[in-house]
Amino acid sequence: MAYRDDAVPGTPDPGLTFRLESDDVDAARTLMTAFFGVALTYRPLTDVADFAFRMRAARVGPVNLGLLGFGTESRWMAPPQGSFYSLCFPRTGKMVLTQRDERGCVEEGRRSGTMVGPFAGAESHLARHSDVLILGFDRYALQQELETELERSVTQPLEFPFTFGCEGPARLFFDQCQMLADELAGPHTTLDRPSVAARMGSALLTTMLHVTPHQYAEALARPAAPAPRQVKRAVEAMAADPAHPFTATELARIAGVSVRSLQRAFQGHHGMTPLVYLRRLRLERARRDLARPQPPGTTVADIALRWGFLHPSRFAARYRERYGTLPSEELHH
Repeated sequence: MAYRDDAVPGTPDPGLTFRLESDDVDAARTLMTAFFGVALTYRPLTDVADFAFRMRAARVGPVNLGLLGFGTESRWMAPPQGSFYSLCFPRTGKMVLTQRDERGCVEEGRRSGTMVGPFAGAESHLARHSDVLILGFDRYALQQELETELERSVTQPLEFPFTFGCEGPARLFFDQCQMLADELAGPHTTLDRPSVAARMGSALLTTMLHVTPHQYAEALARPAAPAPRQVKRAVEAMAADPAHPFTATELARIAGVSVRSLQRAFQGHHGMTPLVYLRRLRLERARRDLARPQPPGTTVADIALRWGFLHPSRFAARYRERYGTLPSEELHH
């Protein structure tokens, strides 16, 4: 297995599995900060000499999966996560989470979890000898999957209740999470295989969207409304060649309607104009390429130009607006 016992900064690649056991608070903080992508603050609530950190973690497609234990009673504080929703399930013991003016208590034996949103800091209080399963869901991957499932664009970020039970349909999701945790905790795991990890993470993300409560849950439960014919024609043309310098006039001609009619149809189905939709599509393709290994010497400007962005600075600004990070921070060689 691809186990690591050193706290190396940087988000691990899909399929890379970490294991660390340490009584060093700084080592624990460094690894958790690197893995979850936020700078954590630790405040011991009992003698720090009792601190006994254990971590099993893996990058499972669009999900960061971590099993953590601290031995002693602990309090951890994190700034806004920005790019992730974090879902917490105690495997043993009890955990209390606070975010803004909300407070949630979850404990072992209950099919319930606490969802920490990406836009505010949070504080967690773990009882002595507690072990917690933390799943960090990439919010941009969630939105992209949601748009795929709905077959339309969404303009509002997902909003989950702070705590929710995992009974009824959500039981499937809870069981998936526990199965992955058991796999990660065992002496041998297939999660160190990138293709297995990516597929299992994608399945987990899709299941969560369909069975957990949020403002799009009812829409997901209904059959997706088909896109108007003119919208479908324009989308197919853009998807076939996103780098092409489409204009509103050319897209209207492809769709067989006037520019105004196409604009109205796009606004009604996707909540945006055709050219804004095209820009999002190009950004998605660029993000996919940034995450893949590139030939030596490949620059962000090269990838931007590949997808029709002629001005690297504008591309970087649009990318950060959409994904909350700079493309230079995601370029993978």
